[in-house]
Amino acid sequence: MLCVRLEESIFMLKTILLLGLAVSTAFAESPLVGTWGGSLDNFKDRLNLAISIRERDGKFSGTVAAYENNQTFAVEVLAFADGRIRLNTPAQSGLYIGKVVGDEMTGTWTQGTLSFPLNFSRAGEPKPITLTPAERAFAVSYFERTSKEFFDSIQGLTTAQWNYKPANGGWSVAQCAEHIVLSEGVIFEEMKKILEGPVNPDVARGGQDRDQRVIAAELDRSKKATAPETLKPSGKFPTPDRVMAAFTEKRNRNIGFIKTTAEDLRLHVQKNPVFFEVDAYEYLLIIAAHSARHTAQLQAVKAEPGFPK
Repeated sequence: MLCVRLEESIFMLKTILLLGLAVSTAFAESPLVGTWGGSLDNFKDRLNLAISIRERDGKFSGTVAAYENNQTFAVEVLAFADGRIRLNTPAQSGLYIGKVVGDEMTGTWTQGTLSFPLNFSRAGEPKPITLTPAERAFAVSYFERTSKEFFDSIQGLTTAQWNYKPANGGWSVAQCAEHIVLSEGVIFEEMKKILEGPVNPDVARGGQDRDQRVIAAELDRSKKATAPETLKPSGKFPTPDRVMAAFTEKRNRNIGFIKTTAEDLRLHVQKNPVFFEVDAYEYLLIIAAHSARHTAQLQAVKAEPGFPK
């Protein structure tokens, strides 16, 4: 009887172990999941790439990062079975067909009428992608230029000119200038809130064309907006010199952030009622564009027939 019970116990233990093995196998990570590094030679340039693929509920998604131009694009895995993979990058209308064997992925990248061999090996975590040198340089230049335009527009004004209000009841030069100073800090803090949220690795990175559209939309003074209470002027700055001192402090901090941040601003995206969707880098550009918008407003005040001479 003891032998029978012992055999039954051994049988039950084996059954439990087999079931555990089956369960762990069923939920084992796909051989496709992970980061793959490779390079694409298009006979003109060599691009170092990293594909990161994730799996959730049996569905694959991922991103491809190009290190030379610091861009990241969403990847769609169209099919993966028996080691064969088909994926595309919608933003480039590119198609990759390959085969995964162990830690190697070999295949062909096709874009339009061109095709190139593209092979990957399993790699560690991809390099962090931050702003490109060109993105930093453009933002810094735009901030510096709009600062100069603002200062040039308010220097040398008399007290009467500083406080003159247009006939239509709009803001004075002093009120426009105060609004610019207040907005420089508030919009920057709003941008920082975007960075507190999670990154969206599947978002297509913005580029110069979209950046210019965001700037143009902010500069469009034909579309009026009512300033929130926190940004309404209240007479805090009685002279242009006081305005310039307060503005310089905030603007220098913002430029310093642009020069040194290691955050991937492009992958922090927020819905926006005006721009539909903006990333944190574009939010920075909005700060400078906003100051330019209201510099144009105060220039219009100075151009009024009743403006003191």
